[in-house]
Amino acid sequence: MIEISVIIPCFNSFSLMKNCLQSLENQTFKNFEVIIVDDCSTDNTYEMLIRYMELSMLNLKVLRQIKNLGPGAARNLAIENAQGSYLAFCDSDDWYEDDYLEKMYNSCKMNEADIAICNYKKVFQNNFVEVNYIKENKLKNNKRNIITNSKTSLCLILIKRSIFTFKIPEIYNGEDMAIIPLLMTKANKIVCIEDCLYNYRIHNSLSLKNDKSIFFSIKKAYKYICDNWEIDGYDEELSFLGVKFILYGALLNGIRANIEKNIILNDIKLFEIQFPKWYKNTHIKNMQFRYRMFLFFVRFKLFFLMQLYVKIHSQQSHY
Repeated sequence: MIEISVIIPCFNSFSLMKNCLQSLENQTFKNFEVIIVDDCSTDNTYEMLIRYMELSMLNLKVLRQIKNLGPGAARNLAIENAQGSYLAFCDSDDWYEDDYLEKMYNSCKMNEADIAICNYKKVFQNNFVEVNYIKENKLKNNKRNIITNSKTSLCLILIKRSIFTFKIPEIYNGEDMAIIPLLMTKANKIVCIEDCLYNYRIHNSLSLKNDKSIFFSIKKAYKYICDNWEIDGYDEELSFLGVKFILYGALLNGIRANIEKNIILNDIKLFEIQFPKWYKNTHIKNMQFRYRMFLFFVRFKLFFLMQLYVKIHSQQSHY
């Protein structure tokens, strides 16, 4: 019986997959399969993957979409074909530490957890490495804290397939953000690992910083969360996810991309209709001061100061 299915969507990216494939071959945990879904690449990625599969010792399947549908649809196809009891995810240009699967799997088993979450490193083009982590004692393995503080990447979790009951939405730059909080609500127990086990390759993202589509993707992601939120007694967490994703993430990216002022202010108004006392949310006090400053400007519709904040923090990555 296969314990873990590792799912990798790809599009025109075989030339960037060396580290990814090598890290899978180097895994200290051996009972896993790899499912790579080619999202109708226009180069020779699919042919090269077939050639690699024929030579590799990995338990590898290569599937192909009949048309380009995005990473969400590619992952859904892989999940449908997965045989593992657990699901893991990797992007084609990123890579695992050699003990990623072993530590994540053992943490789930030893703690009888449905989900394990790890930390990660950002690897920039000049090989500069930035470590990103949340200490386990900050979350205290508390479900409410984990839902509100969890990373927005499927690549940082190992999850029991039996609780992965949602379809990943096809939202460009927003599918992980939409699905992860919902998966967290399904878990009876979640364990956090302080180790940085995932390497996230950072490309030149200047074009993304002014991309209006990010603004709309974040809004679609939060709507997907609201439409599928089924857990009773967690309204405070749903509201806070909206504060993070809409009032901070979407608005910051919208202002950065020069979305019209009336659209920004209308989104604030719509959120206040849904959550009139959002600024009293108990989770806000745990946010960094700079985030709370922006939210202060949002609460009082101080658009000029919101713009100034975005200008000062324009070098930050998007949510």
